[in-house]
Amino acid sequence: MIQLRKENGGFKYETIQEVNEYVGTNHFDYRILRYCVKQNKGKYQEIVAYFNPSYYDFEINDMDEYEVIYNDHESRTYLAPISMKIFGLKR
Repeated sequence: MIQLRKENGGFKYETIQEVNEYVGTNHFDYRILRYCVKQNKGKYQEIVAYFNPSYYDFEINDMDEYEVIYNDHESRTYLAPISMKIFGLKR
C-alpha cells in the first residue's frame, strides 16, 4: 500500500480544489464504500478502491477494464465481508 501511494500522485493532492476535482466517493447499500482517484501522473489514470466494513458480501461487476492492484480474496468480482479490493485503469 505504501508503494502504491508513493508511485501515484493521486494520493498526494494538496488543495481542496484538487481533491474536489480528482477524488470521488460513492456508497452502495449503505455498506460498501467506493473511493475513486483520477490522476495525471503515475502508472494508472484512475485508481478505484472498494471497502466492505460490513458482514455482508458484495459483487463488483463494472471493473473489467481495470487491473487488480490489491485483492485480499481470490475472486476478482467477490468482495468478502470486512475486506477491500483496489483496481487500476492503466494509461
